Amino acid sequence: MVRQLIELFQVPAEACEVIVYLRRQDRLAVSHYSTILKLGGTARMFPDTGSDHLPRYYDFDRLLQNYAQVVGYEKISVRLYEPAFLVGGDVVRDFYDTVGLGMTPSVTPRVNGSLSLAQAIFLKHFNERFPLVRDGKLNTERGAIFSAIQKVGTGSPFRPDRASAQSFYKHYREGNARVRAQYLPELKRPTLFDEEFSEYPENSSEWTLSESALFDFVEAIWRFKRQH
Repeated sequence: MVRQLIELFQVPAEACEVIVYLRRQDRLAVSHYSTILKLGGTARMFPDTGSDHLPRYYDFDRLLQNYAQVVGYEKISVRLYEPAFLVGGDVVRDFYDTVGLGMTPSVTPRVNGSLSLAQAIFLKHFNERFPLVRDGKLNTERGAIFSAIQKVGTGSPFRPDRASAQSFYKHYREGNARVRAQYLPELKRPTLFDEEFSEYPENSSEWTLSESALFDFVEAIWRFKRQH
């Protein structure tokens, strides 16, 4: 598939350069789960690392090998998706600088923010009752639910418990070490990513909504429906 992608450009593979941004696997999974909830999905936050069908995009070592086999290791530039490693702390600005476009990107508002804990709880239960797809078709009963609730229940972002995040990350630690050695040997730390997990609570609180919080969402949906 990588070779077919390169062929679309109608240039030799050796003339292509791959720039990839890597985000620590547990943080990537949490962000992905937030997107899944917004889109109506019900998947689990951390895929089962013992499964034979583990999503490949978490395996950065294998991902990069697939591209290296086509364009060569020397044509791959690995960037870390961490503010301290990005030009201006912004991934778009960093990409412009890395490619050498010679221009500054326009400033755009961030629209893909994290869900709050309350929003995540509500969407998880709502999606179970009104999934995005039902009987092989888009569920017309669902509506623009996230647009209706995005300003309700704001607060601290939802986070899984620390042990779960650490366990998921640990599964990829060995592969990450190979990526660091191959692509970022000059990195001034012993691991590809920082291994700080204090952003996660030691014990995840039960995912429940108070009666008041629930009716805040009901009110927001009702008002949104009347306005649209």
